[in-house]
Amino acid sequence: MPLAIEMAAAWVRVLSCAEISEEIERGLDFLSAASRDVPTRHRSMRAVFDHSWKLLSGEEQEALLRLSVFQGGFRREAAEQVAGAVLPVLSALVTKSILRRNEAGRYDLHDLVEQYAVKSFRECPEEQAAVQARYSRYYLNLFSRSEGRLRGSAQYKALAELAAEIDNFRAAWDWAVTHGELNQIEQTLRVFTILYDMRGWLQEGLDTLGRTVTALEITQVCSPAEQADSLVLGRTLAARAVFDLRLGLYEQAKEMLERSLEILRPFNEPGLLVEPVTYLGTVLELAGHYSRAIELYSEGLAIATSIGDRWFAALCRTCMIDQLGIVQESIPPKETHERMLSVIDEWRGIGDPRFTAFALNIFSWNALKLGLYSEARAALEESIALEQATGDRWGLGYACRGLAIIAQAQGEHQQAVSLFRESLDTFTELGARQDAARVLAEMSRSLFAQGSDDEAGRCWIDALLTAMETCGTFIALEALAGIASLEARRKNDAYAFELLLAVLNHPAVLQDTRNRADQLRIELESRLNQPQVEAAHARVGAIPFETIVNQILK
Repeated sequence: MPLAIEMAAAWVRVLSCAEISEEIERGLDFLSAASRDVPTRHRSMRAVFDHSWKLLSGEEQEALLRLSVFQGGFRREAAEQVAGAVLPVLSALVTKSILRRNEAGRYDLHDLVEQYAVKSFRECPEEQAAVQARYSRYYLNLFSRSEGRLRGSAQYKALAELAAEIDNFRAAWDWAVTHGELNQIEQTLRVFTILYDMRGWLQEGLDTLGRTVTALEITQVCSPAEQADSLVLGRTLAARAVFDLRLGLYEQAKEMLERSLEILRPFNEPGLLVEPVTYLGTVLELAGHYSRAIELYSEGLAIATSIGDRWFAALCRTCMIDQLGIVQESIPPKETHERMLSVIDEWRGIGDPRFTAFALNIFSWNALKLGLYSEARAALEESIALEQATGDRWGLGYACRGLAIIAQAQGEHQQAVSLFRESLDTFTELGARQDAARVLAEMSRSLFAQGSDDEAGRCWIDALLTAMETCGTFIALEALAGIASLEARRKNDAYAFELLLAVLNHPAVLQDTRNRADQLRIELESRLNQPQVEAAHARVGAIPFETIVNQILK
């Protein structure tokens, strides 16, 4: 709009560009011409739009007002169903430069036109409310129908389509929460969780669901007998826990999931339980409660099987194999290898690229234990290709970490550190604090191997601090084992020995960490005399784990 640019440019001597933009957002009247030797209809942008408005037919005027509810553009189908704007009307508005259409077939209003139309539509509050209601229901229904596509072979296309409509979805969601359209919210929760998680919109997802939970709790106080409201609250709590989990807020995630199960179990509908049961298993696993996690995964698998939910059944099987075969090593590596190949085939059959990549990541860990470096690397490279296609940033960080550990296992520590830093940057950007702490602890092993003791020590301390803050006990134990190796190199054998005993005595220690800690313990024990060994056992047995950690962090 050349005239608008000219009017805005007239202010550059007294206002910055940012200030001019703010003034325009406050109202169109800011854009006006001081000169009186121009036609009346060109003296302000409001006058321009008033003149253009009069040139529209009644049908076109009604359509323009209704189209102002859209955010970030819209497709022809949405215009017709929400605003009643049929193709001839859309075409006429495009011809008159009121509406724009891009090559992808999406329509949108220029910001100034939209501002004019929104303000004009406020003068018809009843009509505006009715259109906004249709708008909200249309987009929430559109998203809810996408669940199957997001969990299958159409994932790429579905992600692109939903991401293009995200501004409309956000507005539709907020309207539904504000106006108590709870059923619409409930139907969209799974798609919300998948989309926001894959796109890395973790804090936004947590904030949005946090506001929704608050609104639902207020509704429950006002109408405590409404079962439907309780059901939506229970499911929303489970969805919110996913973002708590990703952001390392494990106590909050645990609380949300336990509340969710308390609300949903009385409904006696297995389909309502499969999500909170499975997610609670993940939270407890990451907090080091392995036996309880396996119980929950087993319950989730039984529920998923009984209701024919192939997706959640595959997820529970994947988590159980990871837990038993890789974390605890209670299943022989060769058997774990075969089981992981089977579950990867299951994910391929389901057609979900993201969770095929997830299973490939886990498979690579076991291949590494078997010394199958080429196979582990090939799995991770396929995983990265899938994650790049879906835009799954968390998965990319996880796969990059896997490649770093392969390099580390082969003694290529410089390459390992570079890959660890790439993974660390990804998790830091996402706000995934516990994942970042885990990478820090693992990267420190390569820094230590390179002789960068001071940097390794700082990274282990940082990992220990974050792990304790995010309930990542197994990561804290890995960091503690690393600090012990550093103390041993500094000839503080007795202190290093005590730290290793604290690691080995803790039930949450990962088998891989245990193996390395035990190897160093044996070496140190050979350098200590018997009274020193006995004194170390006595001291560690008398001091709580948290006290040992706090002494280090001071």
